[in-house]
Amino acid sequence: MTNTTFNNEQIIVKLNEILFKREILETRKLKDNKLNFVHYTNANTAYKIIENEEIWLRNVRGMNDYREIDYGRSQFIDSLENPQNKTNRNNLEQLIKKIDSNKNYKDFCDVCNQYIKDIETRTYITCLSEHPSTEDNYGRLSMWRAYGHSTGIALIISPNFLDTKLDFKNNIFLTTPVIYSDKAFLDTIPEILKSFNDNNMINYFKNKGIEHFFHVLSRFAYIYIISIKHPGFAEEREWRIILSPFDKEYEQYIDTNIIQSDVKTDFGHPEKIYKIDLNKFNFISNDSSRLLKKIIIGPSENADIIKDAFIHLFNSKGISNAENLIQISDIPLR
Repeated sequence: MTNTTFNNEQIIVKLNEILFKREILETRKLKDNKLNFVHYTNANTAYKIIENEEIWLRNVRGMNDYREIDYGRSQFIDSLENPQNKTNRNNLEQLIKKIDSNKNYKDFCDVCNQYIKDIETRTYITCLSEHPSTEDNYGRLSMWRAYGHSTGIALIISPNFLDTKLDFKNNIFLTTPVIYSDKAFLDTIPEILKSFNDNNMINYFKNKGIEHFFHVLSRFAYIYIISIKHPGFAEEREWRIILSPFDKEYEQYIDTNIIQSDVKTDFGHPEKIYKIDLNKFNFISNDSSRLLKKIIIGPSENADIIKDAFIHLFNSKGISNAENLIQISDIPLR
């Protein structure tokens, strides 16, 4: 424990450093290495993203990520409930007692279960991948195979939007790196509990009330559960843009100036989606600070035809030297 005393504002900063340590470190690494993001998709979808200046967030139940959330939830439960991990549960129980002697681990579970029992019904995402300069001419073969199909496009996107501070009351709206681990909570829970077992943090939670502590820890678990993926996918280097209300009723607090819900039939069935208005982030313009840096056309027999279509699109948007924003990959796709 530490004897240093912090005021309430400093405690909030400390709390965010504890809970979002991974996001802070990975964002710093991304910028230090001067990496961009890339969004791999098919040519039709890429055309719509640029034409409408919007990107869709789909519910995970309609995507490959559905089972991954159950995978993350199982990891979290196992990190506390498995008898082999009883140290985590005991340490959490002791911390709860320090904050409020009338509460216990079961009380935490009652709150946390309300968060995590049906996360997938409320979680909407779109996926990005880290894009190193070594892939700037060709893209990544495995991603063309997975997402490009016969007419793939890679949208190269600046990470500058990470600097935008957005606060949606009682909703998660963030961009976070995927955790490729089969023991993410086993590695993290002890570190979190140790950081909270500090006089300043304990006094903060005493003043705010034990329910606040339960909600803070539950929301941390919530974000981690959404962010975990099997380590076999690590080479994707994925980040996720996530929108996830903590409860159905909190959808009313989503800022409709930035995100709006809609129903689309592009998936072979009607499906509710959320769409981000990329106009709000200087997605495409002649300004060098724009988010869309360039596009790479993936391996395709029709690459030149596709290129002409995107040149036309960029010209219609008033983009100068449109041809310079388009790269054709000659990577052999077998």
